Amino acid sequence: MLPLLLFLVFGITNFGLALNSASDQTQVASMIARYATVNENPGKELGKSLQQWGKEQAEKSVLSEGPLKAKPEVCISFPDGAAIAKPVKVEFKTQKNLLPFADKLNLTWVKVTIAQTVVMRLEAPPSEFGSGCV
Repeated sequence: MLPLLLFLVFGITNFGLALNSASDQTQVASMIARYATVNENPGKELGKSLQQWGKEQAEKSVLSEGPLKAKPEVCISFPDGAAIAKPVKVEFKTQKNLLPFADKLNLTWVKVTIAQTVVMRLEAPPSEFGSGCV
């Protein structure tokens, strides 16, 4: 009975961590999209793309190397072209295991993709950053 109970407790805990990560990803994607709309790249002085800078802003829970094993990807795209009043789309994706040791036990069915998407209208043409995924 104890192994089943522990399995359940770890599953609920990691599910809660995954929900927290989704919330953090939404906030970071919104922040990246806002910088993109006004054509700013806060990471430019450090030689980083807007996507790289955004990944660094995510909390450790999103980018953890622990039991959730996130594999983050930040993408910026311009669905209707890169002009003023056209949309800029920011996607922040991670893949996570909901159970600890899932990789070691080859439990692929507990891996989920958490993807957050934010779309905003451009206020200035993009010149400080480019589209693409990092």
